[in-house]
Amino acid sequence: MTSTAAQTSTTGYALSSDYWKYDYSLSLFQQPTGGGRFQFLTAQRNARRVGDADNIFLSYLIRGTDAAQFIFYNLAGSPALTVIVDLVNSFLSYGMQTFSVGLANILGKTAGGGLVYHSGVFPTTSRVYSYYTVQVGTYAGLFSGNSETMVFTIEQGCPDRLELYWFGKYGGAESYVFCGNFTDQVKTESENIDVAQTWNYAAPRANSYDKRVLKTNIQSRKEIEVNTSIPQEDGEYIATLFESPEVYANIDGQYVAVVIENATVPTLDNRKVELEVKFTILFGLKAVSGL
Repeated sequence: MTSTAAQTSTTGYALSSDYWKYDYSLSLFQQPTGGGRFQFLTAQRNARRVGDADNIFLSYLIRGTDAAQFIFYNLAGSPALTVIVDLVNSFLSYGMQTFSVGLANILGKTAGGGLVYHSGVFPTTSRVYSYYTVQVGTYAGLFSGNSETMVFTIEQGCPDRLELYWFGKYGGAESYVFCGNFTDQVKTESENIDVAQTWNYAAPRANSYDKRVLKTNIQSRKEIEVNTSIPQEDGEYIATLFESPEVYANIDGQYVAVVIENATVPTLDNRKVELEVKFTILFGLKAVSGL
């Protein structure tokens, strides 16, 4: 349930506590006093869509918590299954914990490997549920919630999907699954060299097969052009993806570091239900050949 070495970053960032239009207090994310609920380190507070193949990470400040509660609601909207699991390293004085809450990483999950059930077990199928909620807190025979409650609406996804993860503006792990038109392409970069040709008075014309110019330091870069649409309520959240210094694409189950360029997303359009989103995903340069 907790993040592994392959899912963490050792890079540190300085985060401002004051953003234009999005002022907030860092105390919102700390262990509250007086019975208040702390917030997860995410910019998405709306109900989040999730399919069977989607994973989502939630990050939070771990001081004083040791359990997470998942409540699954049936198709009629009534609570049908409660799962309470242990959280590792929960009583450290300071720090951040990230754990998986997406269906791809919880459906059919059995005990072991750091996962301890206090109550219930994760279902093997999502088809009998309409949504589920996640909250963290403490467990001492009964669960007591310390955090806000996040809602995840179950949808069966789309055939054309692109899964991106990024370092959020509050310091936590963020993610989104785009459905739409994706165009893979390869961009090649190189330098050109002009080659001097031999010449003499008897044969002033160079052989037509001799090289006159060639490429060197050849490198290729994979790119993905994204042209899709998102619900209007997700516009401001996706804008944080374009502002992030650290982005990863899920490619065949591997988290691959990428860069987002040419990003455009309107955060509000009062005449449309959905927003058009366009951006380019750049992968790292790959050396092909050189002289």
